[in-house]
Amino acid sequence: MKSKEDIKVSLIQTHLVWENPKANLIEFSRKLEQLYRITDLVILPEMFTTGFSMHPNGLACDEKIYKYLKDHAKKGDFAIYGSVMFQEGNTYVNRGIFMRPDGTYTLYDKRHRFTLAGEQKVYDSGTQPVIADYLGVEI
Repeated sequence: MKSKEDIKVSLIQTHLVWENPKANLIEFSRKLEQLYRITDLVILPEMFTTGFSMHPNGLACDEKIYKYLKDHAKKGDFAIYGSVMFQEGNTYVNRGIFMRPDGTYTLYDKRHRFTLAGEQKVYDSGTQPVIADYLGVEI
């Protein structure tokens, strides 16, 4: 097992196509493929499928995003963390997804919303702090 000091973390900060999940997922696929088997953990931007939008209707992710992340995590042999606007029943949350290469995942619904952008008016708040374990590290 790797020690905490040996874990390689890659951050992807890139231009997002505003409110265009299809275009953003294509671009992130390209970027994730470049990291296959050379990193242990990839961190994606907040609301990486759309940009930090307050318009989730018709743009929010559903369970298909789990498969997208699982496929890349497995092929890349790394964990991925990023958040997306997610539809939960009739409401929306800003959901962080920590996907491991074995397909297990940890979910975090953002608790402290950005009030200056009006996030609290659009997205429900999570209720619990969340810890994801990976390679012996609590994140």
